[in-house]
Amino acid sequence: TDCPASPDERRTDPWLSFAADGDLYLAGVPGQRGDVFAITSVRVERLPRGAREWGIATTADQGPAFNDKEALVADPRRPGVAFVAYTREAAAGWVARTDDGGATWTAPVRAAPGTQSRPALGLVPVVLDDGTVLVVYGDPARGRFRAVRSRDDGATWSAPRVIGGDRPLNEPGDGAGGTLRTTASNPQVGAHGRRVAVAWADVRAKAIRMVVSGDRGRTWRSRRVVTVRGTGTAKPFLPAVAVDRRGVIGVTYHLLLPGRGRRVDVWFAHSHDGGRTWRRARVLGPMSLATAPRAGSSRFLGDYTGLAATGRGFVAALVATGTLAPEGRSDVRVALLRP
Repeated sequence: TDCPASPDERRTDPWLSFAADGDLYLAGVPGQRGDVFAITSVRVERLPRGAREWGIATTADQGPAFNDKEALVADPRRPGVAFVAYTREAAAGWVARTDDGGATWTAPVRAAPGTQSRPALGLVPVVLDDGTVLVVYGDPARGRFRAVRSRDDGATWSAPRVIGGDRPLNEPGDGAGGTLRTTASNPQVGAHGRRVAVAWADVRAKAIRMVVSGDRGRTWRSRRVVTVRGTGTAKPFLPAVAVDRRGVIGVTYHLLLPGRGRRVDVWFAHSHDGGRTWRRARVLGPMSLATAPRAGSSRFLGDYTGLAATGRGFVAALVATGTLAPEGRSDVRVALLRP
């Protein structure tokens, strides 16, 4: 696939979601380079269950605008219904909906207020068990994370609510005088039933922070949970979170190790009590950042990774580099994680 198919020169931010009937949706923001920002559209393809070929890509937002970092969720109960959320012009967050498997899309609705001085970034939508659509996003100008909710299929949205964060976020140093771009303002979300977990990297505290809601995002636990303990000066980044049908919360994250060797591990943590206590295990590494790709002057392994719950545990799509990336400067490795 062209991820999704497009005549444009630029491809970025692929996002996948399985639907209730087993169809698979793929969203992206292909486009052209611009003077300051890229000029992109929001495109979606669908792979019917059992099919070997992707369908025709359709457009949820044609632009012309800088549409950035979309995320898509298919409704887990209603086949053909899906929502795509994204940031337009590095400012507000927008959401569009399809009711016919991606053939057509509603006019985008502004769900998260934002300006170029205070943008809403890294939007991630989830559909909860009662049909509520919840969108979580970062407010990097304030170092906070916010959530909005819709009870009418995205037609209208609640006022934003602060759910976590209380200080500006920064990027970790790579141990050699440079930085490691990780887009710390992007939250990651996992949900099942009534439970929703939101995680982000707090580089200053050398921790993965998390807030958990047990009532579909109406209220959030004020005590933030640290999943990284006893790591000294190691800095975690790139968290991913998922919740399985038993309510177990799983989190994967990369960990930048101290010293000038620029080494990285990947860890998996899981909690059976809603995030109060955690068990951890290393699943990948150590690996060297010496050959990792660059974004400008910064090392760059990506803005997000993937984690999904299954009937037997979790499946993670993790970024590897160094000797663990035989195909390129960075590769994706898939791991089955069983608590």
